[in-house]
Amino acid sequence: MAGDPESFGGFRAVKPDDSPRFKLKMMKYQAIPSAVARGECNRYYRALKRTARSLLSILPFERLAVYGFSMDYPTSCKVEFNPKSDRNQGDIAFKSSDGYKIFLSWGEMKKVEKFRDADAHADYSLDRIRGSREAKILDVKRERRRANGHLASFNHVKLDLIKRGIFFNQTKTPQEVRSLHLHCENTSRYFVIYGPATPPQSEKQGEVITKMIQSFICHN
Repeated sequence: MAGDPESFGGFRAVKPDDSPRFKLKMMKYQAIPSAVARGECNRYYRALKRTARSLLSILPFERLAVYGFSMDYPTSCKVEFNPKSDRNQGDIAFKSSDGYKIFLSWGEMKKVEKFRDADAHADYSLDRIRGSREAKILDVKRERRRANGHLASFNHVKLDLIKRGIFFNQTKTPQEVRSLHLHCENTSRYFVIYGPATPPQSEKQGEVITKMIQSFICHN
């Protein structure tokens, strides 16, 4: 699994104000019932969640069909093909206007015959990340999913991207990667759908990639 590193903004601490005027304002504020006590805060966040779900439900998708497979994708995405792609192998990138990317790669089954199943194929991808000095895996959640009748391996990985500087300094950028490894015996091809995202993008990207996976057809 691979993708362009995404930047993640930091924060700075702010020194509290201990002035008498500030304390007087705080005493007046504490006399006012809090938003949590009035139940407004919970209603606000429930409304945000409903809005996020409704935005995804109305997000327009359209069908992409090429080389005998097809999948729905958001119309807001820019679609880019690897110019070397053909029926036997290739890559497609879906670049969202929200900043995250989702990729679809495929190849001939004979290239992954050494793996007993899709889980073993996914393990190989994870081991490549573990062997890299540019990333550190923090957590992996795996589940079996059905995709077009095939048993596929879905993985949600949390990791730190590591950028090393001089004098042993390094910076860490949190990232989440979702992936689906699928082996289609009907067409003698394997497929990998995957996408990296920063934590703020992760929830929406996860919903979009799930919908894309649910719509994926690798054979008729």
